[in-house]
Amino acid sequence: MNRYYYEEMIGIEELWHISLKSRINSASLAEDASLMAVGNDKGQVCLIRRNGDVLWTFETGSPVVDVSVTSNANLVCAGCKDGAIHVIDVQGKLKWKFDTNNPIKRINIALNGRFLAAATEEGNVFFFDGDGNLLWINTLGSPATRISLSSSANYLAVGTKSGHLLLIDNYASHMAGKTLWNLDLGSEIYGLEVSSDGYYLVASTEDRFIYFYDKYSKPYWKLRTDERITSLSMSSNGGLILTGISASSSPGQVCAFSREDKLRWKHFLGPDIVNDIDISGDGKFGIAGTNSNMLCLFHKDQKMIWSSKTKKSVKTVAISYDGSYFLAGTDSGLVALFDASSIVRLFRGEQKKFGEKIDSPKPKDIDIDSDKNFDKKVEKKQEEHGLLRKLFEWPKGP
Repeated sequence: MNRYYYEEMIGIEELWHISLKSRINSASLAEDASLMAVGNDKGQVCLIRRNGDVLWTFETGSPVVDVSVTSNANLVCAGCKDGAIHVIDVQGKLKWKFDTNNPIKRINIALNGRFLAAATEEGNVFFFDGDGNLLWINTLGSPATRISLSSSANYLAVGTKSGHLLLIDNYASHMAGKTLWNLDLGSEIYGLEVSSDGYYLVASTEDRFIYFYDKYSKPYWKLRTDERITSLSMSSNGGLILTGISASSSPGQVCAFSREDKLRWKHFLGPDIVNDIDISGDGKFGIAGTNSNMLCLFHKDQKMIWSSKTKKSVKTVAISYDGSYFLAGTDSGLVALFDASSIVRLFRGEQKKFGEKIDSPKPKDIDIDSDKNFDKKVEKKQEEHGLLRKLFEWPKGP
């Protein structure tokens, strides 16, 4: 089935957009997309409801490099260029802060919020409990490029600029951070993901290879790609991997790899670079944002099923666990949320006709505070921070 058919018959709806007036560097969604966090170059972290209400804006004082939320987004962590780690609760209050004194490269919080890992450009990995107590530091000897934390923080994968790939075991060592193994892949680690249980991990390198291992360092496969992999995402169970490949002598591509079958398919995007890619936790859908202002939705079997042109380069994307909602953030500071629930239901067989209207599940109630005028306070804060909610006017796809 080609994507034009889906575009014409099923409208993926833009629910809202706002402008933060500064490049969006990172975004993270609650599993059901009831809440989402974004961080920008201006040093702001914003928590946003599914209906577009900005619950709060937290000023870190330094460009936000990476954000990560718990499964229900009751905790938001942000890593900044000045080396500070901020952990903020759902009411917008700072729970704790830690200064690493070196720019943060990546940050991950466990889905239950009990543990947090952060890596710095200098090459240190910090591991904390949920109250901000530092449990251990691992000095890598090379700048960290990527980290990926299993859902309960039992395992942490780390990649370095020098090409080393490490798996750290917190479970057997009682959260002491024992390194299970350290492989030298010979080239800078560009992409890294670990499955939710920590059993599988996938890594891509600057020299255009992609590797798949289990937690015992057993190699399942190794493949060379046409060009460098610029972004990578893996489903929760490690069954499917989506990658974005930059354009150079070969066209830009999105590729799907499976744990057993290696390469499943390629989709060519022409002379373009995929800035960011994210796969739904169930492994059925993926969203990609490109350097030449494209937003593309993929299905695990049908390749690209929808695309849309944006006003600016898409810097970051995030998708909910079942693919019903996805978010995009651009270089210009625009953030938009899209509803893809109708197409998700179609592929599940719950929707029998194209365009059939089915009510989306309502977001879970969030107990922000007991003040009945909270929504009015939110609107006032939106005005104070200049968060514009005008029509985003994303043109329809080709």
